[in-house]
Amino acid sequence: MPQTRRQQEMRKRLRVLAPLIPFADSEPVLERALKLHRADLSLGAALWLALVSHIRHRHTEYDALLTEGYDRDAARHFVVDATEDVLAAWGCSEKIDTTADLDLPFTASEDAAPAASAGQSRRLRRRRPRPEPDP
Repeated sequence: MPQTRRQQEMRKRLRVLAPLIPFADSEPVLERALKLHRADLSLGAALWLALVSHIRHRHTEYDALLTEGYDRDAARHFVVDATEDVLAAWGCSEKIDTTADLDLPFTASEDAAPAASAGQSRRLRRRRPRPEPDP
């Protein structure tokens, strides 16, 4: 099936953003990014959001945390390191900006890439709180 220019550009950008992403993961990411891309969200932003969302749901315990009763922000907090580990394994050098809303990492132009904040020199380890032992 022939691809549109937008689909071709999205594939090219994904190969640059995450060059080692497995095919089984790239297709769902591309499908989601194509659905997200609209006038108010750049192609690059749509691709980044789809990539991070896919990793969060398919390669971390995010959904299990939600099921356990954690709210969305808390669950995201606990899976940031695992998400970034997958991004690194796929050859992505970008980091999630933990100082911003994780759903909206882009504030710049179409060609901008997501980046860690300049003031973020040292990452804090994120750990799930352990339940208090029964007396």
